[in-house]
Amino acid sequence: MPETGRLLIYPADLSQPAIAFTAADNRDHGQLWTPIIPGDEMVVEVQIAAKAAADLELELTSVNVGYKTFGETLVDKSGACNIDVVCPEGDGWRDDIQSVAVISTGGSTFCSGFMVNLTPPRTSAPSS
Repeated sequence: MPETGRLLIYPADLSQPAIAFTAADNRDHGQLWTPIIPGDEMVVEVQIAAKAAADLELELTSVNVGYKTFGETLVDKSGACNIDVVCPEGDGWRDDIQSVAVISTGGSTFCSGFMVNLTPPRTSAPSS
């Protein structure tokens, strides 16, 4: 994205505010992964000064479509070895819940993941 441009994505029904991407979102790999946009239709809008339009390189390579509403409760939420942290079995993990997230890989496969923080930061290699 050139410095003067921005890319907006939003649901066509305007049910959520537009998400804006600018030159600050450019990466060396040339890819832009966006959050999930709810709805059956979405708008991809480019705003750019006419003199910079020739500098725009934009290619839409894929769009993923889900068949269930994102965030909808699933019948089989997890495998037998997983504990739903909202259930009483998760009471011992209340402080840790905020480090867990849903991860979308390729925009269509979902799994869970967690963040690990070493506190205090390790300043040397572990001793053997």
